[in-house]
Amino acid sequence: MQMTLGDIFLLAFSLVACGGALVMLFAKNPLTVALGLLSVLIATGCCYGLMGEHMVSTLQIVVYAVDYRDWETTL
Repeated sequence: MQMTLGDIFLLAFSLVACGGALVMLFAKNPLTVALGLLSVLIATGCCYGLMGEHMVSTLQIVVYAVDYRDWETTL
């Protein structure tokens, strides 16, 4: 089985999402946890985009990017 460039990127973004989830589980600083969550959400959006779900991908990234911009003032 030959891996294409899209498959490699999908694997990379999946590993980033898993790494961000581990950061969320084991970090003690709330800001680090928030950055881990942000990396999971963006990586998930990129995975959706690579799988051809462009509308879901765009909504995933835009909705949570706006949400985190608002969170910046509350942290």
